[in-house]
Amino acid sequence: MTGPDLIRMAAHHAEIDRDEVVLAAALCHDLRQVADSIQHARRRVSIEDLWLRVLDVVAASRAACGALSSVRVMTRGERSVVYDDSAPLPEALHVFRHRGNYRGAYASMAEIGNIVRSVLGLVCGLPPESRINITRALHLRGDLWTYVHEKVVHVFGRPGSAADRLLASEWPPRPAERPSLTLVALPPVDVADAPRRSEPDAPIPRPRSISLVQTEREVSP
Repeated sequence: MTGPDLIRMAAHHAEIDRDEVVLAAALCHDLRQVADSIQHARRRVSIEDLWLRVLDVVAASRAACGALSSVRVMTRGERSVVYDDSAPLPEALHVFRHRGNYRGAYASMAEIGNIVRSVLGLVCGLPPESRINITRALHLRGDLWTYVHEKVVHVFGRPGSAADRLLASEWPPRPAERPSLTLVALPPVDVADAPRRSEPDAPIPRPRSISLVQTEREVSP
């Protein structure tokens, strides 16, 4: 394999590893919720009911795993997408260019969840764990994709998704680029080459001095 092939393969494995980390964290959270609901139930829950609840959680995790795999294949196949990044994409993350609009780096998953919480109909005042779960849920849905690099969480938004629009709103609009102007100095007029009029007493026209200051004033908007 060539160098670019090895880089693409390593990036593909990194994508899978990141998705599995998020899947595992979400699965553990959901299983803890099942355990908490059993412990705080007003009546005894049969072992059969517990098995069914656990199986439902596992089935949902498997479905999310399959959906993430499909998203990886789909995004890698998109070649004509024009991305609208909020910040310059770090060089180390260019291998994940296909994951969507780059919306910058955040200190934690909870910070991202606090921004996009309204996508799931949630309000402010949530504890950090709940905000983390929001980010995980949107990652599993494919609305955004997170990646930890250099101890911060980088986030990509799926173009057109509500989560992506909310993340984009956190950044000030970038000013439109104005076209640059190139000033060209005109050659001076040679007095000796100035044409004389047919009348013998007609004065020779004096040359106009041309400066960069005048030229710049004329071409400026």
